[in-house]
Amino acid sequence: METRPAVALGPAARARRSGRAQAWRLAAPAQSSMEWLGKASILAVLYFSTGWLGLHLAPPPGFATAIWPPSGLMLAALLLWSRTVWPGVWLGSFLLNLWVSYDHTGSLTTIDALIAAVLASGSTLQGLLGASLVRRFVGVSTALESGPQIIRFILLGGPLACVIAATVGIGTLYLSGRIPAQQFAYSWITWWVGDSMGVFLVAPLALLALTERRASWRPRVRVIAVSVACCLVVGALVVAGTNRTERQHAVTAFEQHAAEIDRLLMDRLNDAQASVRVIGEYIRSDEEVDPVEFARLASALTENRPEIRSLSWLEMYEVEAGQGVKTAARVIFAYPADNSASGVGENVDVPGVLWNAHRRLSEHFFSRTSIGSFNGHAGFDLYGVVIGINRHSSLPISGYVVARIDLDALLADVVSSEGFDTLAVHLRDDVSSQHAIESGAKDLRWATRHLLAGRGLLVDVTISDQYVLSNLSQQAWLTQLSVLLFSALLSGFLMALTGRSARIEQLVEERTHQLEYKNEALQLEIMQRQRGETALAHSEERFRTVFDSAGTAIAFADASGNLLSANDAFAKLVGYDSGELIGMHFGQFTHPDDLAQEVQRVADIASGRCDHYRIEKRYIRHDGREFWVDVTVSATRNPDGTAAYLVAVVNDIDERKQAERHLRLSAEVFEHLGEAIMITDAENRIVSVNRAFTSITGYAPDEVIGSNPKVLSSGRQARAFYQELWTELLEKGVWQGEVWDRRKNGELYPQWLNISVVRDADGRSTHHVAVFSDISERKAVEERIRYLAEVDALTNLPNRVVLSDRLEQTLELSRRAEQQFAVLFLDIDRFKNINDSLGHSVGDALLRETAMRLRAALRVTDTVTRQGGDEFVILLPDVHDEDQVAHLASKILETVSRPLNVEQHVLSTTASIGVAMFPSDGNDVETLLKNADAAMYVAKSSGRNSVRFFTRDMNARVQEFLRTETDLRRALADGELRLHYQPQIDVQSGEVVAAEALVRWQHPERGLILPGQFIHVAEESGLISEIGEWVMYEACRQNREWQERGLRRIPVSVNLSAMELHRGGVVEQVDRVLQRTGLGPGWLEVEVTESMLMRDVEQVIDVLQQLRDRGVLIALDDFGTGYSSLAYLQRFPLSTLKVDRSFVRDIFYDRNDAAICRAIIALGRTLGLKVVAEGVETQEQMNFLRQNHCDSAQGSLFSWGVPAEQMEVFLRVKSAGLASTA
Repeated sequence: METRPAVALGPAARARRSGRAQAWRLAAPAQSSMEWLGKASILAVLYFSTGWLGLHLAPPPGFATAIWPPSGLMLAALLLWSRTVWPGVWLGSFLLNLWVSYDHTGSLTTIDALIAAVLASGSTLQGLLGASLVRRFVGVSTALESGPQIIRFILLGGPLACVIAATVGIGTLYLSGRIPAQQFAYSWITWWVGDSMGVFLVAPLALLALTERRASWRPRVRVIAVSVACCLVVGALVVAGTNRTERQHAVTAFEQHAAEIDRLLMDRLNDAQASVRVIGEYIRSDEEVDPVEFARLASALTENRPEIRSLSWLEMYEVEAGQGVKTAARVIFAYPADNSASGVGENVDVPGVLWNAHRRLSEHFFSRTSIGSFNGHAGFDLYGVVIGINRHSSLPISGYVVARIDLDALLADVVSSEGFDTLAVHLRDDVSSQHAIESGAKDLRWATRHLLAGRGLLVDVTISDQYVLSNLSQQAWLTQLSVLLFSALLSGFLMALTGRSARIEQLVEERTHQLEYKNEALQLEIMQRQRGETALAHSEERFRTVFDSAGTAIAFADASGNLLSANDAFAKLVGYDSGELIGMHFGQFTHPDDLAQEVQRVADIASGRCDHYRIEKRYIRHDGREFWVDVTVSATRNPDGTAAYLVAVVNDIDERKQAERHLRLSAEVFEHLGEAIMITDAENRIVSVNRAFTSITGYAPDEVIGSNPKVLSSGRQARAFYQELWTELLEKGVWQGEVWDRRKNGELYPQWLNISVVRDADGRSTHHVAVFSDISERKAVEERIRYLAEVDALTNLPNRVVLSDRLEQTLELSRRAEQQFAVLFLDIDRFKNINDSLGHSVGDALLRETAMRLRAALRVTDTVTRQGGDEFVILLPDVHDEDQVAHLASKILETVSRPLNVEQHVLSTTASIGVAMFPSDGNDVETLLKNADAAMYVAKSSGRNSVRFFTRDMNARVQEFLRTETDLRRALADGELRLHYQPQIDVQSGEVVAAEALVRWQHPERGLILPGQFIHVAEESGLISEIGEWVMYEACRQNREWQERGLRRIPVSVNLSAMELHRGGVVEQVDRVLQRTGLGPGWLEVEVTESMLMRDVEQVIDVLQQLRDRGVLIALDDFGTGYSSLAYLQRFPLSTLKVDRSFVRDIFYDRNDAAICRAIIALGRTLGLKVVAEGVETQEQMNFLRQNHCDSAQGSLFSWGVPAEQMEVFLRVKSAGLASTA
């Protein structure tokens, strides 16, 4: 807006201006009541009809329209007909909102009427406010000719006033539950934009239609009316097209998301069916199912699958019922037991869907129940029938596996994890073949039928308004804003353009009258300039004084950034003298990374795009040090608008920046620390927690902030505990220890807690900082380690560690009290025969039963422990004499010898017991155990099933052991050990493919000694490590020699003892041997046994993996005789499985051995391992192995272990000569 000199206008000019203003005056308000009633009625009808048209432009989900014509119509009417016609606005809006409610719900309620009344009131208030603002700041006599008038009219009557109706309307709909919170912002913007666009587009047309035709308006009617009307139509079409596009976009996204949900749900259900199949395969492949293995397998299959609530195995059997036979089932295993349909051991009826399962040809038959409710959860039972031999009935069905499926958990997991919370998903039984997308005016639905376990399953997904809103693009918003901006510009431009001629006439008239006073005004200006120059001189002098003495750094520069002047504070800040700074460019002390940004800002000021800017940047002092500053730059301009010079005010903010960085770092550390942190104030109210706190306790920050930490209390600590805690905390300022707390879900857990007191400068406590971590896993591991360290896993008896501890205690007590006690060494007679002939499961059962009998036969003060194998040690404290011990030992023999029924085998076992008495047979633990062991061997050699007390002549056995140990040490030093090699033959081709190195002892007096006669001495004396390294070196050296001589290249296997594997240093030993011999690692194979693998599994896996990474082959010897699980077997880096000779020997006489051989071979092929059969002695055994696709074999059929010279014969020929006979 221009500022004109204050000149007086003559009477003629004032009269002309007054008359011109009267020509543009809006129509006078209505006077009579009938005229008022008529205009109010017309206004109500127009409001209703134009509103009905505007609603067709509403974008989805359709609560507000993008163009609302009634807003412009009522503004024009209230301006032209006066504000007294507002009841017409209210009535039209009220009726329109009632119609909208009825169209949406098909009925009207009192609530609908109240909401319509509130919305009508908001629209009326908007119109009244807009009219009042226009009258106050634009006037009622304006012709809307100038740009400022038009802008004020558009902004005051449009965006500003339109805030009221949008806020009242959307707020009412939200509070009444008609729209969700997610739609609030979008609907408010749409409402507000629609009302504003109505003002921009309709108000000019309404003014033209309702205004009394003055002469000055006539030329403007055609241009404004036609252009604005066209804009209204085009805008409505654009918005309607955008709405259709958004709707189609939502439909497309819904189809994709629904299909993805359908796929995820069926994948999870098919995985559940696969889990049933896996359990069935496991049951069918193993006649003796171990409950622990079943639970471990079921746990693995249900891990991260919340929809599988339980897995159960039910065995079918037949019972007599009346005159017929009834088929029933019994729950054998269930995991987890709490979630299964029936408890373990319960009898249940066989489901009807399984009656005809045995008639099918496939090995598995799947079925399921209808969807029902189990403990408040929707789901069904999935059945898998296992075909096989039934030991309890004539049916060809062993039983069936049941998986209880929780559909609620499945839906919750899939929908929440994939971000589909705004879609309604349902699963139900269905017998139709429907597969369609159904759409209507109000909703969208996807339904797909699948066949799961013989029954139809319908996946039903329904869209919601929240989903539509979440899939809206920015196109609708941008379109509405673009139309709004275009409409405002068009309205203003047309009104300004058509009023330009009138403004020009007015300006010419005003300029003419101003010339009359030009000389007077010029003189006045000269006088004012002279006074200004004088004041400027005084001002500049005062400025220079303030400038030089100011503590704030200030500098002046030209428009290019070259310094013109700088005060002392600025020079001190950048480290230059004031004189040096003159002429320097600001870029010389600006950090290079910030230079480009500030150059652009200076260019913006110089070009007039802005008058000032403020920026935080880095300066570089004269000495090279970087520091942060806050710079405010403003421009003083010449009359032509160009920048005369720049003024920069600079503040050093380096300390603030460092503090901000420190605070950010502290916040990051606090939030991402792995340990939970809780901060309380002096009143012990929680003020802050980090993410780890939420992860451990389950409480979100807003759930605990402001609360007392007692909400976490478990109740396990007494009041005295907390009193001591607070006493120590207040005295020392810190406390740490173990505390039990309670999670949000009620679970108790242990934590290691550290509390510190934060004090102010006066020493008063202001905060408490608690740092804690969940130690549940650590305590569980410690408990498990303690249990494993003290208890024998098979019999649950104390082990060697406990025995040694109790012997030491008993020894001390007996010495002080001068009492006797006895140590009994018990060994089960012929246990190895039972174990080898009936299997390890029978042997394990025998050991468990023997342990229970021994506990039952002894006194409470006595201790029975298992030493390993079939050996037990019994401690009898406080005995009077040998007769009492003999009586107890006889009782033990009688207890052990009672017949025992194990797995349908009746066993009659005996035991041999050796007794050592304190103090007569030894004064220390080691001597007592050694002498009891010696007495036991005498009992066993004397016919077994007897008791022998230790005597001095039993030391002969010990002497024999020592003599053998001495000779063995000499043998190592004199080179008496030899290696023999037993070839391994390819079952199909008969070629030699590998060899096993076997150690022998060439004793100078006793001749060739086999390892069974001296290896146990080597293990007990610690010589096994030295022997093992010699065997490995000699085998590698010999193999390398064969290769250098051009013989067949084969791997040579070396047995690794348990002591070598677990003592450490095996990897280094292999590296050392391979380096010394020069043999490639792929030609060395290390053999280990199953029992070795299952001791300290993680350490063994690590050692074997290191060997495998070097290329060394790993063979599992005597496979099938140990206790390794299939889960562990997959983790070991094996290359070869060796079938134990005990299985190969009787494959034609024992169906179990034959089945085991086949299973091991199949397992090896499945895992990609080479399978070698040991102990092959007959051609029939060879044929069996060939028929079952075993890889290779070794045994006396081909060759015993032979010296290296004889082994060369096998390596010199292409075939071992056995292909034709094998």
